[in-house]
Order: sequence, then C-alpha cells, then structure tokens
Amino acid sequence: MLKNLKFFLPLFVLLMGLMSCEKETNTSDEALITDIATAADLQAITPDNLPEASQKYIEDNYFDTYIETAESAPSKGYRVTLGLGEILYFNTTGDVLEYGETLRPNGPFGGVHPHGPCFRLRRFLRGHGGHHDCNGDGEPDGPFAFSVDSLPSAITDYVAANYPDNEIVRAAFRDDRYLTLVNVPVVLAFDADGNVLAEINPLEHCSRPCNSLTQEELPEAVAAYITANHPAATFRRACTGERGTLVMLTQDGQRIVLGFDADGNLVFQRP
Repeated sequence: MLKNLKFFLPLFVLLMGLMSCEKETNTSDEALITDIATAADLQAITPDNLPEASQKYIEDNYFDTYIETAESAPSKGYRVTLGLGEILYFNTTGDVLEYGETLRPNGPFGGVHPHGPCFRLRRFLRGHGGHHDCNGDGEPDGPFAFSVDSLPSAITDYVAANYPDNEIVRAAFRDDRYLTLVNVPVVLAFDADGNVLAEINPLEHCSRPCNSLTQEELPEAVAAYITANHPAATFRRACTGERGTLVMLTQDGQRIVLGFDADGNLVFQRP
C-alpha cells in the first residue's frame, strides 16, 4: 500500500497542478472578462487611473502602440483598448486576464473575440511577478518583456550601427518577433533570429486602414491645435481614417500621440 502511495502521490500532485493552471486560465479569467465587458456600469477613465500593475504591464509589453481608451467596471476590473486594435482586461488589482474559451455564436460575445480583431490566442504573463508556464515547455507563455542585456547580439549590433547616438531602453517578445524601443524614440521589430523587419508605426491598427498625412496635409483645426499647444514638438507621423486624425509628435525624447475627431476636436492625448 505504501509503495502504491509513493507511486501515485507525484502523479496526483502533477494532475492537481495542471488542473489548477487550467482553472486559472480558463475559468476565472473568462467569467471575469465577461462580467467586465457586459457590465452596465462600465465607465471611461483616464489611463493614469488604471492600477499601477496594469500600467506597467502595458508600458513593458505594448510600447509599440498606445492606450486609446480605458474603462472601469467597479468591483470587477478594467478594459483597455490599444491603438493597434487589441483589447486587454485586468482584474481590480491590475493583473492581466486571458479569454481562451471557444467562442459561440450564441455566447456573450456573439463570435467576436473579446480581445479584439487582432488577438492571436496566446497565454499572457500573469501572477504576482511570476511567469506562467501552463503548456509545460519551460518558457513563459504569452508576450513578455525582458532585460535589454538579454537581446540577441544581432539586434544590439544593428541598433549600435544604425542609431549610434541612441540606445535600446525596452525590449519585449510578442507575436514571434522581438520589439525594441530605441530612445529616438522609435520601435524596431526583428524576427526570432535577430534580423530586422521594420520600424513600427505606433499609429497603425491591425485591421482598419489609416491613410498617411504629411504635416502640410493636416486638417486646419488639427494643425492649429498643435501650433497652439505643442509649439516646440517635432512632427513625426499622421494619418486619417474612420477613427479621425492621429498625430505622433516627439519632444524632449518623449512621444506624444494625439487623437482628433472628424471635426478636428482633440479626443485624447497619450504618451
């Protein structure tokens, strides 16, 4: 009997661990995301009112885009829509949530993924400062930020050669590619082998086109606002689409993203 217990105990512990991981990612998160997304009292907030943990998660992992909207469902959590089209959910303490359940046409989201049109099913880094490894491959699941010192030498050599007066200040791995923030500021994407892919345009959305504008092509009201409120800033990019006009400026090494409606009224300003 004792031998049998010694044999089954490790197996029992392993099964309990897998069940705990599965429950954590597939039960509590999905129920809470549904509660947040369907909350009748969901209200707009400014990004700086998000929990500190949420702000840090976005800053570390999504520095290639910006926060378009942030919303709070009191006592439930938060929903954040990013400029690239992905939607993130957080609980009340700021931990990121994942929806991995199969969507049903008659389900709460009607077949539309709650994480937005660009979402690729992946596991997020979650927990109290730790990385989840529910698939057991020894690697953290989902997008993850890491030390610049851990980047492949091909990437650091490229940046040193092409941006000799600047340095990499953030690094992350997401969607099978490395993302690096260089303090121009500019975001560069590299493949898994360290080959440069592109400079990321933070104004781009994954599915909704935004037609590029030069500074001279800016709507009159938009140009007037920038002249009056950001006279020392440098124009970097702009585009127009169904979201209105988006403009990226830089000043003192910092990025400024401005969103305007079709009439040229400022809707938001983001770092």
